[in-house]
Amino acid sequence: MTDIINKYNKTVKLVFEVKGRDFGLNHHLLEEEDKNHLIQLGASVLLTRDDILHGGSFVQSIIKNDLWATFTRADHIAETGIKFFLYLREYVHLDEQGNML
Repeated sequence: MTDIINKYNKTVKLVFEVKGRDFGLNHHLLEEEDKNHLIQLGASVLLTRDDILHGGSFVQSIIKNDLWATFTRADHIAETGIKFFLYLREYVHLDEQGNML
């Protein structure tokens, strides 16, 4: 299980570095702790969507497309990544081995 979670984290980190600026997230300007928080949340979104793990209430609200719950449950860092999380949810998919499609 740890291997698949690591692959999801690695994939989200790659997407974050390549596409983050498209969503107002400049990984060069973010504190390392904040960047890691966004990457972990992004991986949780994908793992929850793919029914591997079940994220917390914020992640569940992203998956359910519940706008009110998303904003009321987001911390100040997660709020900056909402567009990124929605992009991940819709466009980033991994196969059974955790490789990006």
